Amino acid sequence: QENSTITQVTGVKLNPTTQGLQVILVTPSGQKLQPLISQSENNLALDIPNAVLALPDRQEFTATNPTAEIAQVTVKPLNASSIRVTIT
Repeated sequence: QENSTITQVTGVKLNPTTQGLQVILVTPSGQKLQPLISQSENNLALDIPNAVLALPDRQEFTATNPTAEIAQVTVKPLNASSIRVTIT
């Protein structure tokens, strides 16, 4: 059994770029997160294992219409040790 540490995500930042939208998950010491990416219809889902959402003021993050092409970005817990970023 692998002894992997759980990374806390303490903030979410959205950075519009000329190519689209950059979603930045803020970690206390800048740890690299390894997403598992899946796409369906108009949704892009990024599951991030060994990470928990630890936002100071809420349980999940939602941004509506962050750019003209993107309807919504959500970041929420997937289970006890993973989070999911969904871009619609």
